[in-house]
Amino acid sequence: DSSMHLTLHPIDAALVIASGWGERHPLAGCNMHGKRLLPEGFVMVYTPQNAGEISTVMEIVKAGAWWVGGVDLGGGEKKKVLR
Repeated sequence: DSSMHLTLHPIDAALVIASGWGERHPLAGCNMHGKRLLPEGFVMVYTPQNAGEISTVMEIVKAGAWWVGGVDLGGGEKKKVLR
């Protein structure tokens, strides 16, 4: 289906979902046997349908890279991330 799964900051995940660009994974934020199955911000991002939508999806990917790895894909800098 060409979709992708990303871990986003919970606020970014909510924005992606509210904007119709993805949906929360059913197991995101769930615990089983005392362990978190997937992070709260784990979402499936929909495939861009045309060239104009690619930039939006890339912004979502950049947000995920910053949240998970502290990497700014716009400038390649490592940032300190408060979690």
